[in-house]
Amino acid sequence: MAGRVENINKDILRQCREQIGLSLDEAGKKVPKISEMERGDQKPTFKQLDALAEWYKVPRWVFISDHLPEKYRIDKSIPAFRRLADSNADFFSDYKVRALTARVERFRNMILELHEDMGEAFRAFDPPDVSESATPFHAAQQVRNWLKVSNERYAFTGWKEKLEQKGVFVFMTGRYKGWSYIVPER
Repeated sequence: MAGRVENINKDILRQCREQIGLSLDEAGKKVPKISEMERGDQKPTFKQLDALAEWYKVPRWVFISDHLPEKYRIDKSIPAFRRLADSNADFFSDYKVRALTARVERFRNMILELHEDMGEAFRAFDPPDVSESATPFHAAQQVRNWLKVSNERYAFTGWKEKLEQKGVFVFMTGRYKGWSYIVPER
């Protein structure tokens, strides 16, 4: 029998699962005894703990903490991805959106720490002032004015460069090949 991990905080297990957007049934597909672990009736193995840490996007030491460290809390006030009204409702599951958000937030923090370590200051972000009631055409025009571009077309690298000039960090990944996958330019 595999060794079991002592002193797991069952409340932290539950909080991590809930904040990443997984139900007990969904988490149970990866770790079958998760409900017993969250009740404190069973201790996880190291393998189970590693699986949960990977799924919940936290290091495994978080599960023995007294409280969920601020660094590993997912801010639910961060806007989610837009969904098209006529599209599949499960286009992005809550889990996928929250997992990606957690990953990007960690990269963001690493970049901020890197700039701080290098003694480089970040300039204050000054986004375009786009009214919530603006039509898509007017909102796009306001963003184009902010980026100082007219109606010319740009390849992805051109838009990336314009955004980075405004202090926007553009996070790219080649792992997700869903609807938004962009084939690299040749």
